[in-house]
Amino acid sequence: MPTIAEAKTAILRAFREFRRYTGDGLPAEPISAPLPVGDPQSGVNNPNKAIIRNAFGLAFDALQEIADDIAAGAVPDNGVTTAKLIDSAVTRPKLLPAVAKSVSINVYEFGALGNGVNDTAAVQAAIDYLPSSGGELLFPGGGTYKLGQVNVAKPLNIKGAAREGASVIKPLAATGDLFNVTGVAFTARDLQFSSDVVRTTGATIKVTGPGRGSIRDCMMEKHFQGIVLDGAFAFVLDGVNFFDATPSATAVGSCNISLGPTQYTPSISINNCKANQNNESLQPSFGIVMGYVDIINMTGVDMIKQGTNLSIRPSAGQFAHGVYGANCCFDSGLIAMAITPSGGDVRQCGFTTSWFSGSQQSGIVVDPSGSAIVAGVGIANSDIISNGKGGAGHGIALIGPNVSKLSVTDGCRISDNPNNGIDVSGGATELIIVNNFVGQVGNLGGNGQTGLVFAGAMDYSVVTGNNVGGNGTAGLFNVATGTHNVIANNPGA
Repeated sequence: MPTIAEAKTAILRAFREFRRYTGDGLPAEPISAPLPVGDPQSGVNNPNKAIIRNAFGLAFDALQEIADDIAAGAVPDNGVTTAKLIDSAVTRPKLLPAVAKSVSINVYEFGALGNGVNDTAAVQAAIDYLPSSGGELLFPGGGTYKLGQVNVAKPLNIKGAAREGASVIKPLAATGDLFNVTGVAFTARDLQFSSDVVRTTGATIKVTGPGRGSIRDCMMEKHFQGIVLDGAFAFVLDGVNFFDATPSATAVGSCNISLGPTQYTPSISINNCKANQNNESLQPSFGIVMGYVDIINMTGVDMIKQGTNLSIRPSAGQFAHGVYGANCCFDSGLIAMAITPSGGDVRQCGFTTSWFSGSQQSGIVVDPSGSAIVAGVGIANSDIISNGKGGAGHGIALIGPNVSKLSVTDGCRISDNPNNGIDVSGGATELIIVNNFVGQVGNLGGNGQTGLVFAGAMDYSVVTGNNVGGNGTAGLFNVATGTHNVIANNPGA
């Protein structure tokens, strides 16, 4: 016995094939025209298209009524068990109020064909049909839906049939946003997004204004920007995979995830999201780029071969506070992580048990410019190894001024980088670099030059308990000026 959902889908598929076969509803095809002569389904009766179309509609409506009754329920609140509610002659128990149901519609109902032609009008019509309270929009499996920009101004959940290959959405143009969501709740699940054109501007999904929601179990490929959240809050990205974003050499600014480019964007969780490029020489500008953000939690995130795999770069008037990562991998990009505010502040961020490796340049770069401040960034129990694949680079490079309260602790391995392990050339205050391996460890070679380098003005810093043996030139080199520094007990120095 098929379920109601399966029956509804079967009817919609049949209706779609009926429209394809008869031209019903297409330009210059009268709805009342008869079926083609000789059609074995017509027989002597030869019903016209309208009769069959209406039959489909009646069947679908009947199934919908049954589904509504089941969803509403007839649950007694007086403890009486009632097997059947037959008619008015039966004494009916008082019923609990029906729970409000979200409206669920199918894009086929509004004329989408899912055959790789332009389905924009049908999808927009479906969204516009929903009540102001919103609802769910289904993209059945087996279809490829090509769209121009679709505008969403009411709460919406878009859903496909499965994660890969079943429900595919593609943009018609090389530019512009695909789903443009403004100020409302939005969720997407079980969809694949791809492109037949080289994307040079625009996002696959862009949420602006105070919208909350989630994007789960989706795949995005060949995008310029995958997901942009700008002003959204309490948003979850979970199990989204990204492949082959537009290379930076083709269009600067390409990325998988952009958070807070212009608006305050708080409380975002990024879990189990992965990104990779087939060609290491064709990388996007960024994997994840953050501007005006607050309380960002990343767990199990892998950004591989994504230019600057993680970029935290608030501009003037912005800040990035509370960016946290655990069990993340930033590998084989231009830079694994760059904290480079230009006028804004970066404060109270932390990364643990993560991997910053294989970069063309340095693994981690901290370089505030102008009046920007970086304070309270911690890296613990992580690997910063084998960077500088382009021939030069440090494990961690503190370049610009106005860096304070940066900590590297709890057994970080900072090894096999061609230049220095940790290079503090711009000066800093209140550094804590304690109990790490900054040199040769296990089968990892030391850093090509020096383990720890301190220059410029450095005050109130503690550097102790670091194993700095096995580096190319020296374990530790200190020409920093300043006071109240404790640099001692670093084996191999």
